[in-house]
Amino acid sequence: MDQHFSSTDLLTMLRERTSYLESLIHDIQVKLKKAPEGTLVIAKRGNRIQYHHRLKPADRAGYYLDVSQMDLIQALAQKTYQEKVLRSALQEYKTITDFIRKYPRKNPEQIYEALDERRRLLTTPIRKTDADFIKDWKSLIYPKKPVTDEESAIQTPGGEYVRSKSEYIIASLLTQKSIPYRYEYPMILSSIGTVHPDFTVLNPRSRREYVWEHLGMMDDPDYAKKALRRIKAYQTDGYYVGKNLILSFETRNHPINVKEVNALIEQYLT
Repeated sequence: MDQHFSSTDLLTMLRERTSYLESLIHDIQVKLKKAPEGTLVIAKRGNRIQYHHRLKPADRAGYYLDVSQMDLIQALAQKTYQEKVLRSALQEYKTITDFIRKYPRKNPEQIYEALDERRRLLTTPIRKTDADFIKDWKSLIYPKKPVTDEESAIQTPGGEYVRSKSEYIIASLLTQKSIPYRYEYPMILSSIGTVHPDFTVLNPRSRREYVWEHLGMMDDPDYAKKALRRIKAYQTDGYYVGKNLILSFETRNHPINVKEVNALIEQYLT
């Protein structure tokens, strides 16, 4: 599968990092204003550790501090640590902001879509456009499990029939947010054979596929055992929550709701 780390994701991550660094720099600068003057010198004399307070760089020995002055010793040690953190944070902040400032307005993948339509007709892009990739992904034809007449009453906005109201909620919200999905797309797990995950979904920005299993009767002991067996089978074949597996749960007394589904979509698919 064609996966990529988009420039939008990269710039978003870097801007979030600079925001964190700005806050960190400000916080440390405030704390350093309240720190004691001078630096801490730590020396070892035999089996003993000695602490000295150096007020000026020219003062090599400094003033001896005994254990009764531990608050000052710790404050001086913390000051040195914070000064090192501040230098590192300032350097990283400058590096990132310089990178963002120099980053090209269009990355290589965006050049094709920026071409005049007449030129696009004469040009082969280095990779499929997002629109073409999604169109091809959605066009795949695969054998579907039969749905009984009773279950077929639950029809999604996309036109297919699903087996529960919870699956209807998930399918409806995926459609609403323009997230491509396949319902019960067959796959083979090495330890248990062919399975039909509730949904196979595509993050349209990262082009990463996720298997989404909704475990809807977790208060049923037999169902819970089978669900655990399937989760372990996914893990055996390299499917892990947060990487390429999405799990949602419910019981009779705690049904899934729109807020929970939206949170999962926002976390993994947008």
